[in-house]
Amino acid sequence: PVEIGYFEDVVTLGISLDYTQTVNDAAAEAGLELWHDFAISLAFHEGFHFLSGQSEWNISPGSRSIPYPEPWEPRYLRAAYGTAFSANLPLDDGFDLGPAAHWRSRLLSQFPQEMQTIRSYDCTEGSAEFVAAMMNALVDLGCDAEPSALVDRISEHLDEFAPITHFSGGREPYDLGVLAGSILRGLEAPGWETATETGTPPHDYLIVAGGVTATPQADDPDLQAGAQAATEERTLAAGMEIEPMLERMADPTVYRIPLAFSWIAGSFGLGGFYHLANEPNQPPLMLRYRALHQTPSGTLVDVDGLTSFYGIPHPCTGIGGAIIVTVPMADVDDAGMVYSSTNDIVQFEELAALEVTDSDGLPWLCPDV
Repeated sequence: PVEIGYFEDVVTLGISLDYTQTVNDAAAEAGLELWHDFAISLAFHEGFHFLSGQSEWNISPGSRSIPYPEPWEPRYLRAAYGTAFSANLPLDDGFDLGPAAHWRSRLLSQFPQEMQTIRSYDCTEGSAEFVAAMMNALVDLGCDAEPSALVDRISEHLDEFAPITHFSGGREPYDLGVLAGSILRGLEAPGWETATETGTPPHDYLIVAGGVTATPQADDPDLQAGAQAATEERTLAAGMEIEPMLERMADPTVYRIPLAFSWIAGSFGLGGFYHLANEPNQPPLMLRYRALHQTPSGTLVDVDGLTSFYGIPHPCTGIGGAIIVTVPMADVDDAGMVYSSTNDIVQFEELAALEVTDSDGLPWLCPDV
């Protein structure tokens, strides 16, 4: 839905209005009323990523990879954290960040690694979504509007911009950015934007720079139940993709083929990033990966929705940064180091490759490089 390119030598953002209309239509069918056309939100969110210099921010890399199986407790605590911020919007005399500081403290003590790995996205995605929300408010109120009025208007649309109880780790940075950014802007707090550019998320700045003291909070059984149900459902759905992939990777009648990401012709799509939480090195994988690859010898390999490992060791030399696709040997025609696949999901014709066997006795096809 989003492309970055050049128009008359100027970096230009393009969005698909067909795609944004499908989002508008889906919201309408679900009985949800969007604040404005989704095209506005997408354009400003992605525009902030690519046209504002965000790539030059001094932020350490992070990860949005979901563990498989996925624990529910972090999702509950992040939802409680967001709920505590949301309770302060719109800003009024009852302003109190003590509850938010409590949930932040629990997150840092119980899940420090997750808080660290998601930190960069709390900065980048959180700020971009806050900008998108603010621009929606500016559409309504104009550029002369006071910060307090803009924040009040955003507060009327938190069900769209910070729904919180989706219990999705990938979405949480967006919500927290809107909530904490709105509070900071409403308070006209100095320095938080610069802090975000150097790796301090708005929600952290709000608590730490403000010297907020935590107020002990009781657990919320309903929120806990919601988080547990959502993560169990997500883990079950992911397992329907991941378990067959693990079976394929262990099957001696299946070829494994590494395809370098640098061979992608165009764009790629996927259903999410995961990693095997209980395995050594926690190997990463992509759900329902889709892309067209062109090998150095010119063969096109079309992958249409295959859950696969990526970035793991393999026996093929000269192919780094690769996704590992699998094809049943029964679907592959061997014409003597030239292979063709009739598989519905992984298709190629006349792929020049070398067949090798790994240390576990499993067959691989190594494309010529």
